[in-house]
Parts: sequence; C-alpha cells; structure tokens
Amino acid sequence: MHTAILEPRRFLDNFIVAPKVDRRTTEGKMTWAAFQEEAAGRIVCTDEEAEVVAGVANAMLAHPLASTLLQGGIAEHSLYWVDEETGLECKTRPDYINEDQLIDAKTSMDASYRKFRSQIDNYEYFIQAAFQCEGFRAAFKKPVADYIWLAAETDDPYAIALYRADEGLLDLGDQEIRKGLRIIKRCKDADHWPSYQYDEEKDRFAVQDMGLAPWRLSNDAIARSML
Repeated sequence: MHTAILEPRRFLDNFIVAPKVDRRTTEGKMTWAAFQEEAAGRIVCTDEEAEVVAGVANAMLAHPLASTLLQGGIAEHSLYWVDEETGLECKTRPDYINEDQLIDAKTSMDASYRKFRSQIDNYEYFIQAAFQCEGFRAAFKKPVADYIWLAAETDDPYAIALYRADEGLLDLGDQEIRKGLRIIKRCKDADHWPSYQYDEEKDRFAVQDMGLAPWRLSNDAIARSML
C-alpha cells in the first residue's frame, strides 16, 4: 500500500498480480508456470489485494489536499542521528517529507475521527510520530511544522481523512521515547535484558495481578445497578 501511494513507479517494478487459473488443469499449470517466471523476484498480490491497493492509491490521488501533500517531497528517506542524552545511534524512516512537514500514510477500517483516534492510541502512533520529528530535527536542524496522518479506508469508496498530531500527542510520544531509550541504554551498559515484571531495585521478578479492563468494570457496574 505504501509503495503504491508513495512510490508508484517502484510499485509497478516490484509487485505483480497473480492470474486466476485452475492449476489442476493442463492449461492452468502452463499459465501458472509462465507467471512464475515473469514474477521472479517480485512480490505477488492477489486480484482482491490489488483492487484494494489501487482503490486506496486512486483515492489519495483524487483527494485535493492529500495529493498536494504527496507532491514535491521525498518518499521513504532514512534519517540517522545520535541521541544526545544516551549516545545511542538512532534511525527512522518517515513515509514522506514535504519541506518541513512529515506525512504518515495509514490504512484503517474506519478513518472517522473517533475510530482513528482509538487506532492512534491502540498502536501508539504518537511514539512513532515524535521519534520521526526528533530525527527530522537532528538531520535538518529545524523543527517539524506539521506531522500529518493520511488515513485511508480499505473498503470502497476508500474514504480519506487527514489528521495533524497536536502538541499534547507529540509530548506524550517524547516522554515514551525518553523512557525507552534510557531503558535500552541501561540494558546495553549492563548487558542485561530482563523481561516483564522485573523489579530493578530488588533485582527479582514478580507475579502481577490481572483484572478486568477498565471499560468492562464500568459496564459491570452499570449491569449491577440494573439488578
């Protein structure tokens, strides 16, 4: 999906759609054998996958604002830097750099504000956003003006939504990055990579209590109040 949207020429070179054939028949076997030769070294897509990819890519190109954001910039450009606090070598690869804007293309079953906000939270996109902003600052010696998610639905009519990461989201991402880099630094220095439920002060593991999710607790309280 990313290649089709951000690097369409590369998509044509690297991907190929498999023919629909009955490989139990002689004709089907011959067609499939010829296709395998043609597809050597390329990523094979089904008809259904190709239809979704084409639908999303065409919707992006047809969207007056999304298409503008994806013009005149650099796609899939790696950024390298050394974190000042920890000395760790870092790397990130924004989907698209358009002057001082970073564009991140995402697919979604539902790109509406409420649903995509939930997707951002569940997959912690804000950490990726903050990390890419940090890489941009280190590489280009200037701040990012906007970090924008281009959210595309994967069902016809492939609706498009654009969301800008606000300061609060990026601040939260920065906090998680600091926490993560410090842990990596500490583990590298000690050559000690503990798993979950490790108490560093006591140097031991513990068993953690598991309870209902907060949303279940609220629903359970409502249910009890109706008895």
